[in-house]
Amino acid sequence: MEKMTDINLLGLIFPKFELVKSIELRENDGKEKYYSLNYELDDGTFAVIAIALKNNKPFIINGFHVSKNQKNNGAPHLNGAVCKAPCF
Repeated sequence: MEKMTDINLLGLIFPKFELVKSIELRENDGKEKYYSLNYELDDGTFAVIAIALKNNKPFIINGFHVSKNQKNNGAPHLNGAVCKAPCF
């Protein structure tokens, strides 16, 4: 996890699947595939949680909260990732 990741916040957000607005299949420079779950929170801000499925066991590889309202500014993206799905 990144240093700036608030693990407690992600733990509260992750199981709220009703807040997921999109799921994106992504690929890093090493050609490893993972999924970004894009959550829209009640206050209009976003959280992005990236999960990998290694050996059919999902685990969170990264996550962050976008503290400003992104509703009219396009989707947050993970740096260096290639988006394979439509973004919200």
